[in-house]
Amino acid sequence: FCKINIFHYICCKIGKIISVMVTSQIINQNVVIVSDGINTASFSQFWFIQNGVFKQDEILSDSIFAPGLTNLSAIDCNILIVPNQIQFTIKSNDILLAKECITKRLLPIVQTISTMHLKAMGLNFTWRISAQENIPIFSKRIFCNQTSNLSSAFDDDNARFGTYMSKDFKGTRLKLDIKPVIINENGRANEFILAAFNFHRDISVSTNELDSIISILNNWDIYGCESKEITKLCQ
Repeated sequence: FCKINIFHYICCKIGKIISVMVTSQIINQNVVIVSDGINTASFSQFWFIQNGVFKQDEILSDSIFAPGLTNLSAIDCNILIVPNQIQFTIKSNDILLAKECITKRLLPIVQTISTMHLKAMGLNFTWRISAQENIPIFSKRIFCNQTSNLSSAFDDDNARFGTYMSKDFKGTRLKLDIKPVIINENGRANEFILAAFNFHRDISVSTNELDSIISILNNWDIYGCESKEITKLCQ
C-alpha cells in the first residue's frame, strides 16, 4: 500500500513558518484494453482454470460467465471482458503486488488475443492527496497561475483549482487529470485532490506490437512509480 507522508511544505510569510502535512495514497490501479471484437465465450470459467490463470477455489461465487460477458471476481483482482473492452482491476493498493497480479492473471489473457483486434491500452493509477490546509487554499497554491488573466476570474475564497497535463513516457502518452473532489464518507463530506494518471498506448496491427504491449505490462512498476513521483510534487 503506497503511502507518502510529507511534512515538507515550509512557507515563510509575514515572519511566520507554516508547516503543512500532505498525505498521498494510491486508491485504484487498473488496466483497460480496447478491442473491436473479443470472443468473450473463449474466456469461460473452464478456460481460466485449464490455463492455470486461476484455481477453481480462487474464483469467487459472484463471478458471471454469460454470452457477451465475463465478469470474474477474485480476492486479488476483478476481470471484466466484453466484446469491445477488457478491464482488469487490481484490488491491492501496492504497486509491486499489482505487477505480480498482472503477470499472473492478465498476461495470459493478452497473449491469447490477436493484436488485430486490439486498438488501445491504458494503465491507470488514481491517487488521493489530502492536506491540513483547506482545499481551496491548497489547490490555489499548487495549481493557480496568478499571473494569468484566466485565474483572475476565479479570485474568490470559494474557488478550487486543478489542471490537465500530458507528455510522452516510455512508449505511452501520460495524461494527468488532477482536481479537487468532494465525497461522502460515513455521513461526512470530505474534500481532497484526486490525481488520475492514464498511460495511454494506441495499438497498431504489427508483428512486434504484442511484444511492446507485454513489455509495458511487465514494467508496471515503472509507470506506477512515475505516478508516485509526480504526486510527490503536490506540496
